Amino acid sequence: MQNVAVPWLRQRFDLAFEMPDMQQVVTLLQDHWKEAGGVATTIVAGVSKSGFAVISWITRLVVIPVAFFYLLRDWDVMIAKIHDLLPRSIEPVVSRLAREADETLSAGATGCEAARAGISVEVPSARATKTKECGGACFM
Repeated sequence: MQNVAVPWLRQRFDLAFEMPDMQQVVTLLQDHWKEAGGVATTIVAGVSKSGFAVISWITRLVVIPVAFFYLLRDWDVMIAKIHDLLPRSIEPVVSRLAREADETLSAGATGCEAARAGISVEVPSARATKTKECGGACFM
């Protein structure tokens, strides 16, 4: 390390880099092993937390589109099977309520998209005010 890395760093980056004496490093760590252990624990905890966040993000990036694709592909089949499971005595009421819920949710989604489009072309300071006015219900 001292014969290869240090001269290379000096030549490439014009650094005044001196390699520390490894015995001094070992002695320093032995004298302060509790503090070094605490720092190491903090570093490992931070890295594992960040790693979990990355894994969680990647999982969502993969699972959500796959689930969405299969829901879209099999939606009619799922609705037909659910319809077949309904008791015939309550089928008209449940179908009417499901149709009303679908229309209401569709109108809400359309309204949110229109609000997003309008907000996106306005001044950024007005964007926060508009979002607060609608209560953030449009999943901003």
